[in-house]
Amino acid sequence: MKPYSSKVLVNNQTSLHIQIFSEEKADTIILLHGGPGMPDPMTEVVNLLKDFFRVITFDQRGTGNSTCKNCDYSMGNYVSDIDSIADYLNLIPFTYLDILGVVYMLKYTLRKDLKK
Repeated sequence: MKPYSSKVLVNNQTSLHIQIFSEEKADTIILLHGGPGMPDPMTEVVNLLKDFFRVITFDQRGTGNSTCKNCDYSMGNYVSDIDSIADYLNLIPFTYLDILGVVYMLKYTLRKDLKK
């Protein structure tokens, strides 16, 4: 599957390899692959979404084609990497699923802690 375009962004001494599928559409989705060291092009998901959205994939720092010269794999840097991509694409970083995921995590993490 060939992307519409690709780009390398630099954030905190890390070269982030991003791929953009389809031309700019009204809505953009940034797909996040599994944990560090587990690159996944998410081909099936991209194919399902690219006709309706501008779909962005990227290799997380130190994974696939993205380097990490300073070897700083902190959560703060992962979040900063996503923010640099959103900034490059002029995106407002908000989705309903983000909020839904946080609310779910808080609700059920607290519930499980109370059961102990």
